[in-house]
Amino acid sequence: MKNKFFNRKAIGLTLIIVLTSASLFAQRGGGYGKIDGDRPYGNRQFGNMQYCSQIPNLSSEQQQKITGLQTANLKEMNSYRNDLMIKRAELNKLQTENNADINKINAKIDEIGKLKTEMAKNRNAHIQSIRGLLTDDQRAYFDARSGKRGTMRGARNGSCYRMN
Repeated sequence: MKNKFFNRKAIGLTLIIVLTSASLFAQRGGGYGKIDGDRPYGNRQFGNMQYCSQIPNLSSEQQQKITGLQTANLKEMNSYRNDLMIKRAELNKLQTENNADINKINAKIDEIGKLKTEMAKNRNAHIQSIRGLLTDDQRAYFDARSGKRGTMRGARNGSCYRMN
């Protein structure tokens, strides 16, 4: 009898330890989502657009022009993103009203789609303007890296920093 009680107690204690330790392994560590220690995006700093400076043999003139293009484009894309957030909030409001008007909802969805199309066109124009500043060898490097630069999700555009 004493032996059965001890076995149940040992099994129960073991089970508690296993379940507790399993939940600890499920927790994200302090470096989750970080590439490089303290900075959340590692070496991909948005301030100086470090990625484009990795293009081989960039002249200082090319770097200055690219930085100017990126700064202007970043400001424009921020404006687009702000408008997009506003339209999404308006859509959410329309969708959660007691008597939701499907025509207003569809019109708001169309507005969001139009804004996303404008953003994509702007993004492509920006990419082409950067490509226009590069030599053939630099352009080949830039094009080969087009899916690898950008956000943590892996940007699908040829920009040198997060665009959407």
